Amino acid sequence: MHGPHSMGMALLGDPEVRLDRDATVTMDAAKVRRVDMTAPQPTEATYQRLEYSRAMGGGVWRDYMETQTSYDSLWAQPTTDKVTHGDFYFGARWRREQPVLEVSTTTSDFTDVLRQAGVTPLPRGDYKLPMIAAGDGASTDYAGLEARGKAVVVRRNDVVSDADQAAAAVTAGARLLLVVNNQPGRAVRSYAIAPRHPPPSTLPSSVRTRAPGFSARLPAAVPRSGSDPSRTALTSTT
Repeated sequence: MHGPHSMGMALLGDPEVRLDRDATVTMDAAKVRRVDMTAPQPTEATYQRLEYSRAMGGGVWRDYMETQTSYDSLWAQPTTDKVTHGDFYFGARWRREQPVLEVSTTTSDFTDVLRQAGVTPLPRGDYKLPMIAAGDGASTDYAGLEARGKAVVVRRNDVVSDADQAAAAVTAGARLLLVVNNQPGRAVRSYAIAPRHPPPSTLPSSVRTRAPGFSARLPAAVPRSGSDPSRTALTSTT
């Protein structure tokens, strides 16, 4: 739903298969349809679950699969006919909450922002911050940058750790750290800074986004200096 790094969870199968002769059961992921729910106000899923129950001949078979934030969508293969023996039940469950942080620019609303662990939440309110890019988020990537009071965008990578990205942003005086994810799914990682660093009082929040277009446009859309008027708009409900 949010690019090639998104992960969706799907239920495929046929609830009624007669095995009195050779048979072929087709599980075609191309036929799945999204299962979703809506709420009157904007929400984000913090828990999702797919489940089914099949009762027949005095026996009951049931199973479920659940996820918190790793998967951003649920899917199921539609059944072609109603079962003629027993009962079949399919269900989906969500826990949807008010988003703790919403991020947008003048051209894009980022709908897959996920606040990470080990961070200090922004106080409730609306913010408009200048936005700059700091590469991989190492301390050396801030050379020549004026990051104080700004939203800093960095890439998740295997060279600079999450804690080191946070520490570098704190040292540079960043107001917000935005991390562009490069891995499948929506992982919650810890950006807690080691005890040798001061507490992240100037780093209220660290979030991750998987939007590939954002990542691809990063050099052009996010300046490396503070002179560009590019801004990011934030709404915190914490």
